[in-house]
Formats: sequence, C-alpha cells, structure tokens
Amino acid sequence: YERAVVGLFAALDDMEARLARNKYIFGDNLTAADIYLFPTVYRFDAVYSPLFKCTLKTIRADYSNISRWVGTMQAAKSTVGSTCDLEGTRRQYFSSLFPLNPSGIIPLVPAPPADTS
Repeated sequence: YERAVVGLFAALDDMEARLARNKYIFGDNLTAADIYLFPTVYRFDAVYSPLFKCTLKTIRADYSNISRWVGTMQAAKSTVGSTCDLEGTRRQYFSSLFPLNPSGIIPLVPAPPADTS
C-alpha cells in the first residue's frame, strides 16, 4: 500500500509539473491522454482519496495546475464536461464496493468549485 501511494503521488507531481508548462498534459492541444485521465483526476478528491486511502495530498489544495486543468476540461462541454456527475459517481462507488466500504457511508467532502463556464 505505502509504495503504491507514494508512486501515485509521484505521478501526480509529474502531472503537476507538466501542467505548469502546458495547457494540456502533452502541450497546447487536447489529446486522448487528457480525455482518458480526466475521469480519474476529476473523481480523485471526492471518491478515490477517501475510498482507497490515498490521502497524502488533494488535487484541490495541493495541485494548482492540475486543478486548473480539471476546470479547463470541465469547461469543454462538448468533449468531457457534459459527463461530469460527481455526486452520482460518489453514490455509486461508496454504495456498491462493499468490501472497501462495508458500512455504506458516503463521506462528506468539500463542494466542488462552481462551474464558471
């Protein structure tokens, strides 16, 4: 577990550094990498961090460039933004993964940033 968590946050640190230089992960153009990575990053603070105990950092508080990228991706309503239903996703994950959450409790998390698009 500890080795995996450290590796996860090393990958997020790398993504943060890339996004400090670029609008998207591999430059100024949206690629498949952005589209495939978006759902995981979008869900991270609200679902994956508490459910999988990956709590060293949060996207919202510790990764400003990734947070900006998430906002950019959400604003792209025609590509990925229209698929964002964080509350529905949270309910599904926390209620259906019994071995990881036997109590069925859906933890409270900070509200997502307001959609400004």
